Amino acid sequence: MHTIKPLYFMNELTTAMITHYQSSGSLYLHSLLDGHPQIMTIPGIPQLDPIINGTFDSAQQALNVFNKANPKFFDTSKITFADLNISGLWRLGKNADEGIVTNQTLFNQFFLEFIHNEALTPRNIIFSLYYAYAKSHLMNLNAKKVVLFHPHAMHRTISMHDLFPGSKYLVTIREPGRAYYSRLQRIKDKSKVRNIAHSHLGLLKADANNIYEFLQNNMSMRIIKIEDFAEHSQSILIKLCQYLGID
Repeated sequence: MHTIKPLYFMNELTTAMITHYQSSGSLYLHSLLDGHPQIMTIPGIPQLDPIINGTFDSAQQALNVFNKANPKFFDTSKITFADLNISGLWRLGKNADEGIVTNQTLFNQFFLEFIHNEALTPRNIIFSLYYAYAKSHLMNLNAKKVVLFHPHAMHRTISMHDLFPGSKYLVTIREPGRAYYSRLQRIKDKSKVRNIAHSHLGLLKADANNIYEFLQNNMSMRIIKIEDFAEHSQSILIKLCQYLGID
């Protein structure tokens, strides 16, 4: 019986990404989509910059780099507010004390299975990570139609766009004043816990640029105002599913 290569399978999926240019509920939107049976994704925002910008001599080297950049990936209950790249995963569950546990042995096995005899490009490595996550959590791959990334920041989204041209983008926005003060307060809180300096200058720049860079790159997108979920959540999600090509 002929077996479809994992890379061929992943290349057949629609690639989609959640991004933003201000604090606007992108993690909330991700949480609404990450349980959809036709979507393959990893909850939160895994740190992929070392993979996107790296070159690798072996699959194990690439895996080691990912593990070093995401030290609590395999048990998110260990994440604290003081950590970098917390993605809301530090307060899961009713009592904010739960986490997502991924079997590291299985993950490593499926990662190496995927990338075996394939080029060690950032695109293939990222596909391999998402494939390994889905397999280690016993997801039904036959049902998947979309692989959903969450590059989050504008610069990372543009870099991912170069790796996955033709992707579809979900861009969350929020009323500018609320977005600015929400993000500013979060920056202050994190800086206090981490004992580092903070500045609001990056927030002003992000709002000034808006989605200009996305338009420059002719990216297909849907813009979602997070406040609209209060009264129109069902119709918004139906339209997003239609855009992504899922039920």
